[in-house]
Amino acid sequence: MSCASFVQTTITNLDTGLFNECRDVLIDEYLPLSLAQKDDLTVSVLAEKLCDYFEKIELKTGKSFEKIVEKYTTDLDSVVADRIAKEPKPRKNKPTPPTPRSRKYYEKACFLRKNNKETKHGLLDYTRIMLCLYAAIIQNNCKEIDDFNLSMNGLNLTKIIEALRKETVLLGKKPKFETKDPYASDRSTFILLVIMFYYMKSKEIVGEY
Repeated sequence: MSCASFVQTTITNLDTGLFNECRDVLIDEYLPLSLAQKDDLTVSVLAEKLCDYFEKIELKTGKSFEKIVEKYTTDLDSVVADRIAKEPKPRKNKPTPPTPRSRKYYEKACFLRKNNKETKHGLLDYTRIMLCLYAAIIQNNCKEIDDFNLSMNGLNLTKIIEALRKETVLLGKKPKFETKDPYASDRSTFILLVIMFYYMKSKEIVGEY
């Protein structure tokens, strides 16, 4: 998947309302562009700016756009994986309890990540499952979950971003994601998240498949 094809599929297919929302979040929070330019950014101009941005990320990190997307999927997995209920252990002379619903869908997301992450549809499905799982984790005070709601109605982009910014490493001593540097690889994860969120909304994905 190239950056150009990704932007073509996502940004350029948003309706006017969703495009304006997506553009405003990107410019206000993440893309190193002047706020004064915001209202002048048409679909084609923003698409060009995004491609320019990711090209700079590629030059700074030495990683291709495919690797940038791979980091995005890895980052989502890193905040979800350890908070999904485990597979029940078999019990002697007793029926094995059913697999928790969250575990079933997490494993499905892992399959998508491994086998279809380079396709736009695979990335869309992966993002939807992982964000819905993460939303349930947030609602459960960032503790383990065994069930969740697979619906866009339960997703709040602001809450998801706030929770990601609060994630830490080193026993809480350091933020997990560094987004102050406009060309840090972590910043690109947030930008991809915003784009995919609005792309999902444009597809009107609601409820189960």
